[in-house]
Amino acid sequence: MYHAYLFEAKGIQRWILEGGRLRDIATASNLLATCFRSDNNDLLAPALAAAGPGDTFSRRAGGAFMLHYREDQQDRLDRFRALWRLIFMQTLPGLEFVESFGQGATPEAARAAAYDQTKQRRTAAGRENSLAGLPPYGHPLAAFAPRTGRPAVPSTGSERIDAVTRTKRLHAPKSDVIGQMFLAAAAASPPPLWPNQMDDDPDIAADDGRAVLFPFTGDDRWIAVVHADISALGRFYAALRDVAAEPDKAISMAREASGLIEAAVIAAAQRASAATLLPVALNDVMPARPILIGGDDMTIILRGDVALPFTQSFLVHLEQESATKLSDFADRHGITAPAARGPLTATAGVAFGKAKQPFFRLLELAEDLCGHAKTHAKQASAIRPPSAVSFLRITESALPAKADGMFDRLQTASGRLHAQPYRVGQVAARGFVDLEALDVLRQDLTRPGLRPGGLREVRSLLLQGLDDLAQESWQRWQQIAARRSRDGFDKLMQTLTPLLGGAPGSGPSLFAPPATQGGPADGGTPLFDALEWNAITGANEP
Repeated sequence: MYHAYLFEAKGIQRWILEGGRLRDIATASNLLATCFRSDNNDLLAPALAAAGPGDTFSRRAGGAFMLHYREDQQDRLDRFRALWRLIFMQTLPGLEFVESFGQGATPEAARAAAYDQTKQRRTAAGRENSLAGLPPYGHPLAAFAPRTGRPAVPSTGSERIDAVTRTKRLHAPKSDVIGQMFLAAAAASPPPLWPNQMDDDPDIAADDGRAVLFPFTGDDRWIAVVHADISALGRFYAALRDVAAEPDKAISMAREASGLIEAAVIAAAQRASAATLLPVALNDVMPARPILIGGDDMTIILRGDVALPFTQSFLVHLEQESATKLSDFADRHGITAPAARGPLTATAGVAFGKAKQPFFRLLELAEDLCGHAKTHAKQASAIRPPSAVSFLRITESALPAKADGMFDRLQTASGRLHAQPYRVGQVAARGFVDLEALDVLRQDLTRPGLRPGGLREVRSLLLQGLDDLAQESWQRWQQIAARRSRDGFDKLMQTLTPLLGGAPGSGPSLFAPPATQGGPADGGTPLFDALEWNAITGANEP
């Protein structure tokens, strides 16, 4: 029999963000980046060398790994597992994980069995790692660290720090590991810094002089949490299994492909950072804090004005990088199936909020938005879904609902007050407005004399169900805009009309007809999404 051991960290993004402070987030993300890497430069390597049953992996990235071993290696697997769990719990206290074991007549059968969620081990409490706390637990009057729930220790004065904490600090990353994964060393000399503090904080401002403030440029202080996830990976790996004639080859090909996918994700993030973030770095500080990258997803906190340009650049470069790497991989292995040759596409969710918004709340919304984009992208194509992005701006102090619920509120009797998700990249699909076209539209709205404030009144009337008054307000806004700036108004309409399914010059409209009539916005309008984008960048008229 062949055996497989699957280890998966769960709730990674929430664990990283739940500390609240950007400094905690930066530290947590750097610690996680040292645990699992497809290039073997991770904490897993020494544990494997000390007690592991070989190094045959089909997956080793993105907070998870799957180790394959023979039946006569079970004792070594048990020793490795005991060692690895202790290392993981000490390094990332409080991070939930699950384990699963599979066996079968072939390595691929064992791999499939290990992925069976009904066989995954999880404690009755739900968070297995919560049982890993080491004594002392502390008395009721002790001060506890907010991230771990364990007794707090002083941040200064080495003689007052316990031995476990001192040892962990010796082995903690001395450099910004996750930041280096988002920007190649050759991109700039000297390399810029990634921020690790949102505000001046007297509690940590004197921390060895390493505090780097987030570089805001205005008073609005909009931020965005971006979460991106590759689409149709199951179809990709199914295509690999179909072409692997030998069972052992399926495992080695899956491991190689996993490493190439992670390399494509990292390369795309580096190219996007160099193209959209590096040019607007302020005092050599990048306008973003990387959170997570590896496997098939990416999470980052960005200054609001650079979030959508970065996301668009990342998705475009991911298609390009994956097409190059996977086509070469397919040629070496004689693979002709289109699903296994690339390019890979991805969807992204972008949740905008003020800097005081809890990061994990914005992350939840970003993940919902990513799922919203993925659902629509999959419906558009049975072969290869297009890359797509959905975004929302939160102005309330707390999130009012999940993404689908928030979009439902934007559905009126006249049409949808949005055109999400937006398509990105080279994979064509009907029923989508391109994000690039939305960028042109929102820039057209900033032309002098158009005064887009009147469009916010139209939106408000539609949300109140006063559709007749909204239509009158829309007509009145057009008349005033045309009188104030004829050229600017004509240019705006030349951009907007094709996005609503009409021919240029066919007359102004506010909503696209249903998709059956050819409107890419599918009964919606990109006009108010353009207003939201401009509100983030400060380009809208007050």
